[in-house]
Amino acid sequence: MKKRSFLLLVLLFTLLAINPTLAARDDDSGLVEIDVFIENYMKHNRIPGVALALAQEGRAYYSKGYGNAGSDRLMTADTPMIIGSQTKSFTALAVMQLVETGKIELDAPIQEYIPWFRVADAKASTRITIRNLLNHSSGLSETGYVPNLPDRATREEAVRDLQRARLTAGVNQKYQYFNPGYVVLGYLVEVVTEQQYGDYLREHIFEPLGMSRTSAIIEEYSEMGMAQGYSQMFAFPVPMTQRIPRYYLPAGFIVSTANDMLRYLMAIENNGGLNGKRILSESGVRAMLTPNRAIDSYAGFGWDIFSYYGEAQIMHGGATECFNTQVVILPERGLSAVMIINQDHMFKATYDYPGLFWGTVDMLTNHPVTKQNISSVSIGWGLAIAFIIMFVSEARGLLELRDEPARLAKLPRKQQWLRLMPNALWIAATLLMATVIGPALAGRGFDLRWFMGFYPDVALLTGTALMGETIQAGVKIYYVLIDNSALASKMLETPQAHKEADGLGV
Repeated sequence: MKKRSFLLLVLLFTLLAINPTLAARDDDSGLVEIDVFIENYMKHNRIPGVALALAQEGRAYYSKGYGNAGSDRLMTADTPMIIGSQTKSFTALAVMQLVETGKIELDAPIQEYIPWFRVADAKASTRITIRNLLNHSSGLSETGYVPNLPDRATREEAVRDLQRARLTAGVNQKYQYFNPGYVVLGYLVEVVTEQQYGDYLREHIFEPLGMSRTSAIIEEYSEMGMAQGYSQMFAFPVPMTQRIPRYYLPAGFIVSTANDMLRYLMAIENNGGLNGKRILSESGVRAMLTPNRAIDSYAGFGWDIFSYYGEAQIMHGGATECFNTQVVILPERGLSAVMIINQDHMFKATYDYPGLFWGTVDMLTNHPVTKQNISSVSIGWGLAIAFIIMFVSEARGLLELRDEPARLAKLPRKQQWLRLMPNALWIAATLLMATVIGPALAGRGFDLRWFMGFYPDVALLTGTALMGETIQAGVKIYYVLIDNSALASKMLETPQAHKEADGLGV
């Protein structure tokens, strides 16, 4: 049974490598059909709430909320939610504004503005530029550094902690996504402007664009009427409190709405201006949306530039433990779309949301609709079955410990220790899968908080296995170390114990 449990666990971890594909579907692209598509998709995949906003040629023409923003609230396009890594595009925009005012030089080393900035490689510390951090070419990556700071840590403390970060590539040699790089950039904005990050964004981005329900000041979040966030436990949505690390704000924790985000997309699509307000020059926007082709990268500054059926596609998106954001600009069509969802889980982000968002975009553009290969709900049911098998297996193992002294009494000392081997192998294999193989598939180092936040059901299954096997191993060690002959003799006084002991042989 343990072998079957382990194989199930391996299968669930390796599902991370599967990606959705395209399949033709003859759907009309009208808004009524899109409503039906989204509502059916949400029902099938048990998604609590979705907010959608669309613009064409610089004009917002459709926005709507689907589902709920909590047990007693309907979702709307004005419901505030955390936008995850889409925050990076705002941080990049703030940096580019400072470049245009002459306060920052794009290709200057970060040490020119933060002299004490250090990573594990002293030479690389002097070479990492602002541009490198903006387009993820610093040589740093999620596999070479895992933050272990408390949520209350400041951005300065987070930047200083990067002295532990080791390079996994040469500076400007390879694209490697690195969240903490944007923490450095957010702190840079504060150093150069002598303003708090949230205050600067409000004054120079949010207010000019009329983003009245958007904030980067954590103290304001509780008063903004944020949607309830959800994760997924096995096959079911469960409400959770979103963790907000204060130091991580510039990399992933701005709060906004679908309608506010649409105004932002329209400004970017319109080369930095909206309704007579300009947040960046046309050349500045162009620089942000230019990927580093020298290293075969698709990343600009806070944006990713791909191709959508041969036309330019500008996007990014973001994911936290309880919220997911997807945005796209198709400049050749003048189309901008934003979708924010008040639920996340790494399986949902991988298997559910691409089909939901890109299916919507496909319908708008009359292209084949992105097909969902597998639902996270199906994976959730598989996890539930694996958990039941695991729980029964571990419970049976614990119950069988009652007869362990009798078994040990019939074995030589060496073979007594060998009885620990199955437990030790199971513990080692589970730890290897959870802390090495799983994170490697996700392209990051092991972070317990991240694991529990993005895979709560997998973490529960893993923890159950580790706890059960560790208890069994501990009890067996105790029986081996003590003189178990007296205890075994006492147990062998019962006929049933005699029968079981007689069945043991060397």
